[in-house]
Amino acid sequence: MSDIEATATRFTSLGAQIVVAPTRVGALGHAAVALDPVGAPLSLWQPGTHTGMRLAHEPGTFAGISLLTDHPEHAAAFYRPALHWSSNPEHTEFRLPDDSTAVTGPPPGEPTAQRSLWLISFASNSPEADARRARQLGATEVRQDADGDMVLRDPTGALFGLSRHRAPSRY
Repeated sequence: MSDIEATATRFTSLGAQIVVAPTRVGALGHAAVALDPVGAPLSLWQPGTHTGMRLAHEPGTFAGISLLTDHPEHAAAFYRPALHWSSNPEHTEFRLPDDSTAVTGPPPGEPTAQRSLWLISFASNSPEADARRARQLGATEVRQDADGDMVLRDPTGALFGLSRHRAPSRY
C-alpha cells in the first residue's frame, strides 16, 4: 500500500480497530496491525526498501491467504471499501488488486477461541508428506479439504495451511 496512515484512518472509519499504529521499521517501510470488524487480525505494510516477497507459489513458499470467518458478508462489506477488493455474490472469495484471490471459509473451530482469522498457506508438492513431517515436529492436523489441502496447528498454536502446488497456467 502506498499510504499506510490513510489506510489506517479508512480502516477505523469502517469499524476496524488499530492495534499497532503505523510505525516506521527503519528504511524497510512502515507496519501496522489491525483487527477487522469480524475480529480477524491483519498486518499492513507500506514498503520502503523492502518491497515484499520475492518468491511465491513455489514449494515451501507463500501460496495464498484465506479468511476463516462465520461472517463473510460482513467481512466483504469491510474489505471492498477498505482495501478496494471485490467479492463474488456469495462472498466466498475476494479478488485482490493484483488479480489474485483470497477465499473465505469456516473458522477453524476448537480449540481456537478466535472466530475469524486470516490463514496463510504454503505451497507443497505433497501436502500429505509435508503434514506428516509437521506432525513429527509437533504440529496437529485441524482439517483436510477434498482437494488435499490441509490446515495444521504448529506447536505454539499458530494455524497454517498446506496447499497442493499447482504450476502456473501456460497460454
